[in-house]
Amino acid sequence: MRLIGGHDYYDSALALGRVPDLVFVRNKSADIESKDAEDAGIYQKAIPGMQLRDLRSGRTVPVGPAYRPRQQSTRVALSATAIAAVVCGVRYQGVGLAADVDGTHHAEFFWSEEALRAWLAELGLAIDRVNRGLLGRSETHAATLETYFAPLTLPQPALDFLIARDVAIMTRAIPQRFGAGAVAWSVNHDQLKAIAFYKVLDPFSMMQELSQFVGGVLPRASAPTAEIDDQTRKEKHGFDQYSFRRPPQRG
Repeated sequence: MRLIGGHDYYDSALALGRVPDLVFVRNKSADIESKDAEDAGIYQKAIPGMQLRDLRSGRTVPVGPAYRPRQQSTRVALSATAIAAVVCGVRYQGVGLAADVDGTHHAEFFWSEEALRAWLAELGLAIDRVNRGLLGRSETHAATLETYFAPLTLPQPALDFLIARDVAIMTRAIPQRFGAGAVAWSVNHDQLKAIAFYKVLDPFSMMQELSQFVGGVLPRASAPTAEIDDQTRKEKHGFDQYSFRRPPQRG
């Protein structure tokens, strides 16, 4: 497959070979409004409310979409960003965390509960409690971190929505201080590396998924049919003006 426009982490997998008639063009597609995506059945869940405990001081450090960033611990301040990536018909959800710990800034992206808990432990933090937070529909609110991080294969109406718009990749990031409705989906770009999506799919797996989706799911423009006139057709088959007639006899 040929990649046109920008550079992303999975480009290195092109070293395994190319299929020239498969083309994926990046950074040329218009954003998709969140309401249009939701009408098609594509939702992004809010991060469940998490209450963290500073293991050193014993104080709580709340973080989640229901809170504005605030500091209840003397040494720790946290803020979160909900990340969603729809890649080749599957929705993945992650968390971007920014932490100021003892005056040092840390930032990281997580695509699993295990990775999130391990990183917090390295900073001396533990998740004490997970709340569903603000009440809402199951499509937009996760009751647990496990359900939040679980990948979801999109239903057919949502997949049809993507196919109609030639969408293989789209992402959305919602800082906790913003309302979800104000953020559109970015489409067919080269920014998966920026959200550490290589933690979900390595370069080779990502390239394979993308090639199969572009080549087997998204519509492809067929090559125009070449028109050949009768004279050219006869010549290509070795016929001439006497092929079906007796040549004139010399008297």
